[in-house]
Amino acid sequence: MKQILHQNNFFIYTLILLPLFFTNILYVVASKHFEPIEIVELQSAGILPKGFFDVQTNLFTSGGVRMSFRLSPLKNINLGLSFGGTNIIGTGKVSFQNLPGVLLKFRPIDEKITFPAISFGFSTQGFGPYNYENKTFETFSEGIFAVASKSFTNFLGYFDTHLGINYSFEPRPKDRKINLFVGISQEMFNILQLNLEYNTTLADTINMKGKGLLNFSAAFWLTNNLCVGLILKDLTNNIKQRSNPERNLMLRYIGNFLPSKTSN
Repeated sequence: MKQILHQNNFFIYTLILLPLFFTNILYVVASKHFEPIEIVELQSAGILPKGFFDVQTNLFTSGGVRMSFRLSPLKNINLGLSFGGTNIIGTGKVSFQNLPGVLLKFRPIDEKITFPAISFGFSTQGFGPYNYENKTFETFSEGIFAVASKSFTNFLGYFDTHLGINYSFEPRPKDRKINLFVGISQEMFNILQLNLEYNTTLADTINMKGKGLLNFSAAFWLTNNLCVGLILKDLTNNIKQRSNPERNLMLRYIGNFLPSKTSN
């Protein structure tokens, strides 16, 4: 009889405390908003605020792992380094990319009510396995890029649209050309971020079939500083070496290295 009473008390306390627990989590997570820095793989016009940094880990096909670090030492300027390889998880010979990826991103125009934010930059970090024979990533790095992003609000949160161009230096010189990409992002109550991007991959005749690369991601904020995400890459089956979409995982941490009063 006592055991039954204890069990009933446990369930009663659980029913009372569980909503309070989740309400507290929702309040903590929803109290902070970070604009999307990337759409899925490609850059948006978003910028880390001054004094902030982030560390991101991506797990991708062939046992691949990529680590990225970005910081914002000055307002509207982001610097980054990244490095990765394949067969780091699982079996087989570990193979790293040739050189670390670098990122320089500058936003000279902030978003206005009637005008988008515009960022320019340079990135040498590609995506997927690195091919030493061709000296290219499975998805080319962006190279020089320019991207515009505009935010709107709805009952779910922020809705962002993105339009960008880039010129990668990975293709052979005769194959290089301007590439286009577009994307959308929907934030849901500052907890969930859904992203969709289309990369035309116009310059890539080595790895792509010519249909363009459609990628989707969902990122869930566990706390103000930590989020986990699932990436579904190549929904159009555009990569020659793939017959199905690829599933990647992402873990991201955002921190502040300056006092809060100087990080705005």
